[in-house]
Amino acid sequence: MTMQNSISVERQLRSAEHRELDTASVRYDPEAIAAKYRHRLFRVLARTLSIVWSFVSFALALWWDRRTGQVEKHQPRRA
Repeated sequence: MTMQNSISVERQLRSAEHRELDTASVRYDPEAIAAKYRHRLFRVLARTLSIVWSFVSFALALWWDRRTGQVEKHQPRRA
């Protein structure tokens, strides 16, 4: 193995170790999530409403286009 190859292998190993440490610190913890958002009811509701509104407005726009016969006209905009 050449010196260049061994340096490359060492970098890859260090990179893999670093990624492993990063993912180990990011774990799903339902209790921590519940504690964080327990007192943020309005933020949670606002976010939920914004997500629901996105889907509802999209569905209404599709329905209206079908009703008015403009599906093909507006389809490139939605692609």
